[in-house]
Amino acid sequence: MGVHVSTKRHIDDHLGHAEFALKVVVSFRCLQDTPAHAAVREALSQVAKARRVVHEEIIAEKPKAVAIVPAIPTPAERARTVHRRMARLAP
Repeated sequence: MGVHVSTKRHIDDHLGHAEFALKVVVSFRCLQDTPAHAAVREALSQVAKARRVVHEEIIAEKPKAVAIVPAIPTPAERARTVHRRMARLAP
């Protein structure tokens, strides 16, 4: 499946933040030897697996080149426009 490069980067970024947050939670001593600790470890392994999938299986498409139309006309284009308008006003 192909996605835009920035989409893949954003997904990886969000998963990275989640992985970091879960690693912080795992380090709390008050969670040691509780069912919550096991659940957090499981979530951490799932996030790590999701990051591997994003890195290995999701293909980033290269953006397609499109013609860039300048928003501001160049001085030469502006001069041609003025010249055409003036030619229409001539008797």
